[in-house]
This record gives sequence, C-alpha cells and structure tokens, in this order.
Amino acid sequence: MNTNDTQTILDQIQVIRVQLDELEKEVRESFPKEEEKVSVLSMAQVRAMMAEKWSQGKRDELRAVLAKYGAKKLSDVGAESYAQLAEDVEQL
Repeated sequence: MNTNDTQTILDQIQVIRVQLDELEKEVRESFPKEEEKVSVLSMAQVRAMMAEKWSQGKRDELRAVLAKYGAKKLSDVGAESYAQLAEDVEQL
C-alpha cells in the first residue's frame, strides 16, 4: 500500500468520525432532557402532602379530591394519578 492509499483511508476515517459525532449529537438531542422528565411521586409523598392539608382542617376538600379519582382513600388511587392528585391537593 502506498502513501496515497494510506492518506485516502485516513481521510475517509476522519469523515466517518465527523459523521458519527453528528449522529451521536442528534441521538442525544432526541432524548428528553433531565428537566423535561416527568416527576414520579410515591404514595408516601402524596400522603405527606395530604396529611399536611388534613392538619390544616381541609378534610372535606381532601375527601372531594379523592372522590374526583373515584376513591375514598389514597390507596384506592392508581399510581399513574399521583402527580395530578398532588397538584389538586397542592391547590387546596
């Protein structure tokens, strides 16, 4: 292999490297950013929020919020609804 062939191969490798870098950048940008990720609340976190409102005397309002989700108690609410439930409780 002569030096021209070697240089051509090295040039092609450099082009491929640039293309791979661009592809990596596109792939990384397609993933949601940390701040865009949905916050997952646990039952304990929602329960703590509700306990605070309960101690503030908002018992009837809390019961109404739970009823909105077809529940009488927090354990009757599905985990997929915790984020929205937490927002409702926060607004009380």
